[in-house]
Amino acid sequence: MKKIILGMLIILTSLSFSNNLDKYESKRVFDKNIEVLLTGNYDKYKDDPEMVRALGEIDKKSETKMSEEVFLSYKNNQYKVTDVKENKYKSELTVLVTYCSFLDVLQDEPLEELQIEIFNKFQEVVDESGKTEEELEDEYVKVLLNVLYEKYKEKAQKKTKIIKVHMNKKNGLWDIIGFEEETNNELFYTFFPILEISEIFGDTLAE
Repeated sequence: MKKIILGMLIILTSLSFSNNLDKYESKRVFDKNIEVLLTGNYDKYKDDPEMVRALGEIDKKSETKMSEEVFLSYKNNQYKVTDVKENKYKSELTVLVTYCSFLDVLQDEPLEELQIEIFNKFQEVVDESGKTEEELEDEYVKVLLNVLYEKYKEKAQKKTKIIKVHMNKKNGLWDIIGFEEETNNELFYTFFPILEISEIFGDTLAE
């Protein structure tokens, strides 16, 4: 009986702590942002005044849609905010994240062969489109991610780690700081394996 009561107290304390963090607007925007990215449901928060800026940025980034295969590689990611340090214009979130990683899989792979396969598939896209490689730079990222997921989806590993996520407030609206400041690379790695891979292998797969 004592163990049951203790267990219930732990659960209630955990729920209470989580609810306390919801008082931070930056945390609420982060949670909604992640939900949209994981579900693809952009309409759920289109009338939410807290999400005006965040949804606008997501729309810009989603102009080049990833394939269903790539979406499947991160749709089961999990993000739990465990701490928030928020002031008037900046916020730092501590987040426990579980994500799909290809890093260990590629450690022993012949990268030159993989690079050739990716290039050949990208060349097919270029030939079919009639555009230049420079004009299709975003398409190269799609091809790379498609190849990685299709070849290694059964070997990819689920990893859990704690990361820091940085947000800022502009015109009264919170959003996750983007690629330009490189403060959230660890977060972006969990969505786009190419970033994590290039950090370790340099430009071998990104040339």
